[in-house]
Amino acid sequence: MGKLTDIAYYEWAYEFFNRELFDGNLPTVRITLMPNADYAGQFVPAFRILNLNPKLFPHFQHREILATLVHEMCHCWQQRCGHPNPDNDHDEEWAGKMLELGLRGDHWAARAIVPDGRYDVAFQKLTVRAAEWESEWREQQRRRKQEERLQRQVQRRREVRRQVERKWRY
Repeated sequence: MGKLTDIAYYEWAYEFFNRELFDGNLPTVRITLMPNADYAGQFVPAFRILNLNPKLFPHFQHREILATLVHEMCHCWQQRCGHPNPDNDHDEEWAGKMLELGLRGDHWAARAIVPDGRYDVAFQKLTVRAAEWESEWREQQRRRKQEERLQRQVQRRREVRRQVERKWRY
């Protein structure tokens, strides 16, 4: 599984849960890791930003961290598909969506996961696919680094060639 501090992992998990739990109805959002002692996660509708707090990660299990992601996705769902709540609070509509997904509307993920609920089942699928994702992601990173290395070599050769050309002009 990817490092729990890799934004790419949370972007992938967001896309996965969007397909599995929200039928792909949620918009693309920007996911950020923002240390803030006041919350585990936060959805900012005006900017379509979903913040997660990495300072709390050591205190939660993987499934609880991703339950926080889905908790915030429910806020996104309400803004997009439900009746937007101006305060982005935990109202009845939001709590109903959470229950439909197998999460209770608690603030703390550890108490919120309903065993064998839709989220729990989707999380189990995600963990199976996470190894495949990590393998693909690592390969992409390897290719990107290789490409960057080749680009630096080409730049160095061009610079050496320029220096040689300048030297021979005089």
